Amino acid sequence: MCKLTLTAALCLIIACLGLPGIEAQYAPQGPCAGKPDGLYPNPSDEHSFFYCVAGQAILKQCAANLVYNPAIKGCDYPKFAFFCVGKRDGQYPNPSDQHSFFYCVAGKAFLRQCPANLVYNSAIKVCAYPNSPVNKANDCYGRKDGQYTNPRDQHSFLSCVAGLTYIMQCPANLVYVEAKNWCDYPNQHYY
Repeated sequence: MCKLTLTAALCLIIACLGLPGIEAQYAPQGPCAGKPDGLYPNPSDEHSFFYCVAGQAILKQCAANLVYNPAIKGCDYPKFAFFCVGKRDGQYPNPSDQHSFFYCVAGKAFLRQCPANLVYNSAIKVCAYPNSPVNKANDCYGRKDGQYTNPRDQHSFLSCVAGLTYIMQCPANLVYVEAKNWCDYPNQHYY
């Protein structure tokens, strides 16, 4: 009990004397001085940022290979970090890969991959087969998004996306079977 009281008394004496080791850690200084609480970029290292609380700076590191993006107040992939800054929310083609696209929300970029063999079509804002022709008859008007039998060609099917009609070819010698939603060999019996 005596040791605890003596230690507390020594700390009180040091604090009253104003020695720099005690009081300095509570005085606002450095990159957070005068700033409201929040996250701020580290101007000397893009892979880290400052978390400011009551004027104190806490240095935080981004995960491996990520950089701090002030637009989203978080760490992001370097080549995507600033893609959506200043853009409206929505989908945008990935200029470096036609098989993916960016989905922008509040300045943050989310990279989305198209399913196998599909490319992002910015005109209709969906992934589609490369060079798939658009059906001018608009067989999809009023239909839900999905695949349907092509009434003019059994070796293809209609892909309906947001009221637009795309003609998709089945692989060689196969026909589209709407009940199974796939292309199959002709004359197969489906019950």
